[in-house]
Amino acid sequence: MPILKVFVGKEDAPVVLKQSSLIEPYGAFLLVQATPAAARALARKYPVEDITDHYQIELANQRISTSRPRITTAGRQRHPAYRAERLSPGPHHYLVQFRGPVKDRWLAALRATGAKIREPQGSFAYVVWARKAVLPKIAARPFVRWMGHLPHAARVAPGLERPARARKSLPRLRIRPNVYRVEVFDGQATGKIAAAARRLRFTVLSQEPRARVLVLEGASSDAARARQIQALSSVHGVKFIRQQIVPR
Repeated sequence: MPILKVFVGKEDAPVVLKQSSLIEPYGAFLLVQATPAAARALARKYPVEDITDHYQIELANQRISTSRPRITTAGRQRHPAYRAERLSPGPHHYLVQFRGPVKDRWLAALRATGAKIREPQGSFAYVVWARKAVLPKIAARPFVRWMGHLPHAARVAPGLERPARARKSLPRLRIRPNVYRVEVFDGQATGKIAAAARRLRFTVLSQEPRARVLVLEGASSDAARARQIQALSSVHGVKFIRQQIVPR
């Protein structure tokens, strides 16, 4: 059913809620869910914004429908977008989608579980660092609509695993073949990620903890490089891998 922002004052709220189900009240509008017929009726009487499509999370190389749960309130993990993904023990980075425009008190409640807020993702979602033990606590929060692991595939720039010769340089930009800029979530983890990259046979050209960036050189073989990038994307703390491009 459509999810709507209905811009009304307190005096009109009871009328709106007779035709819809309240998701969350805000100062300037009500966030509600309504049948298509009720949505049309509300739009004839009040300023309305249909935000139903805002809940689909768009990531690099991947789109996630949040109409199906990934992590349930019991902590079970399921979702068709994750069939091939296996997680190692320990903390990981997760996407937490809220039921509407994010309120500060919701973020504070997540921090109270022991989770760390990393950054906003869009689609009313944040990237959150959390241990497995707190996942049921997060999923059970009434303001959490959906949560799931930040997919490894979403941490690789589109087309990066293809042969370097297939990517064309743009004017005034020089692509460094087989060299990659790796962004990390936590600068303190830069050394551990660099060590993991060396084990994957990358050459570490530079690491900048304050900037939370490493520059790595990979294998020259297309197949070996693709395997390296795929393995690197699953190293804990890696945020995004992109081609190293030098302005000229």
